[in-house]
Amino acid sequence: MSSPSFHKRHTVFAFCLGFIFLACFIILSITMAVNANAVFGWVTIAIPVIFAIIFWIFEHESMTAATLGVCIALIALACVLRFIRIPLEGIQFTSWLVILAGLSFGSESGLFVGTMVPFISNFWLGQGSWTPWEMLGWGAIGIITGWISQVSWTRNRWVMALYGLCTGWVYGFILNVYSFLYMRTLTWGMFWAAIGYSVGGDTLSGLCTGVLLFISFPWSVALIRRVRKRNTMISEISDETHSKN
Repeated sequence: MSSPSFHKRHTVFAFCLGFIFLACFIILSITMAVNANAVFGWVTIAIPVIFAIIFWIFEHESMTAATLGVCIALIALACVLRFIRIPLEGIQFTSWLVILAGLSFGSESGLFVGTMVPFISNFWLGQGSWTPWEMLGWGAIGIITGWISQVSWTRNRWVMALYGLCTGWVYGFILNVYSFLYMRTLTWGMFWAAIGYSVGGDTLSGLCTGVLLFISFPWSVALIRRVRKRNTMISEISDETHSKN
């Protein structure tokens, strides 16, 4: 059972995050109405906004070194897996690892892993106007996963497999919005064309995530938490040893 402080903290966090993202999209909408070609200059405001949120989290949530170390390991693994080129469009492992971070440590860690993976890996895969949208997509998945991690039905592997399928559509929708803006033909017909074009790939991506969750849940979450616990114990023993010396 989660504590009242947990709900209060995450409610404030959700409100702040939602307000910031809403402000970003309002600015983008106004910019498109004035000059569609300038949208990519404004979209980059998502990057400092997301990093400001991350720094705000670190300042107020005091993420432990053990948790941070595990999150960095998940980020590194996700980046390496992104470098593996699979010819079948839609097969990816990033959403799975972002969801595991959110389930294991909460929405803050989910956001951290989700935003850092594309930002870091795209230095090799290619940075561009799509990077903040990828950060937004996977960051949103991490946040949502952290919020629902306290609900009892998330302990059912069939439910989590269905959730993994849905994340493929959520991430795909966010990137489809980017594609729609990129085409600079701002009509409803073009919008639905952008959505429909990637339905197959988004569904395959969600299926991949769902299968991975079905296979690895819940032992993978328990493993990640054990690693953090072990790192915490090692850190405490090291601190005691240094204090005695």
